[in-house]
Amino acid sequence: MKRTLLPLLAAVFFFGSCKKDNDKKDFIQLQKIENGEEAFNFQYNEQHQLSRYEVLRTFEDGGTPTLYRYAIISYENNIPVSADLYRKGETTDFYRRSQVLLHYNSQNRIAYTVKKYYNENGTYQEGNNDTVDYAFNADSRLASIKYRGDNSPWTFSYDAQGNIKLDPQTYSEPNYTDQSSYEFKYDNGVNPLSVNGVGLTIFALYEDDDFEINQLLSVNNATYNKTVYTYTYKNGETTNVDKYTDIYQFANTYDENGGLKEVGVTYNFEYSRNGSVEDTQNSQRTAKITCVKKQY
Repeated sequence: MKRTLLPLLAAVFFFGSCKKDNDKKDFIQLQKIENGEEAFNFQYNEQHQLSRYEVLRTFEDGGTPTLYRYAIISYENNIPVSADLYRKGETTDFYRRSQVLLHYNSQNRIAYTVKKYYNENGTYQEGNNDTVDYAFNADSRLASIKYRGDNSPWTFSYDAQGNIKLDPQTYSEPNYTDQSSYEFKYDNGVNPLSVNGVGLTIFALYEDDDFEINQLLSVNNATYNKTVYTYTYKNGETTNVDKYTDIYQFANTYDENGGLKEVGVTYNFEYSRNGSVEDTQNSQRTAKITCVKKQY
């Protein structure tokens, strides 16, 4: 087995609970997340790099999550170069829905990705590609992505511990303004998605379809996520302000090795119009996480 786990996606990643033991180091490896009606499986190659990622979903009340889509990641010289993304079809069992090709710059950081799409019968959707440019900061953390043809990049910043911060964003056009703000809090535990670039790999394939961006790219585990979306628009002579507030609180439990074991999730939602609350929702659930201690 090769003694190095880097570079993976050509970025710096932190190994959880690292400590020397006969010239070897321990780290936490994520195996499975069970989240009620969804589940996620993680498989690795001999270099402990993510090689297969599975998403399972429940399609009927009281049912057991079954495989819905999966990705197979291919490597060259310990760097991921492509991934085939499969999903359950309507007329077939599983088919390749898309393929992601990863291209690197001279510093072995992702320069851009190209995502190609396919039909259920296997034919390529000619001209239906997404090309995304990547930029990294001085600490080799993802700083921004931008779809070619789109003038608005998605930018990221980090606190001193390496956890995601998102700046407020505003989009305006005549008679309409869209604003968003974010507040994140973290504990000091090791985020298993950050170990050996698992979260960044998933982000390169699916972006934030399955996990929040701060769960994918932060070193530690979130304890609090607050997002506020505010829409201001004119309806004739009247100006309306719609505000949507999502708050997630996470109670994290760890096993004896420092691996994330369980997350109690409390969710609160509020919608208001012109300062008057129109709707609220709340829920609670528990996610179970399987992590194992590995050595390299």
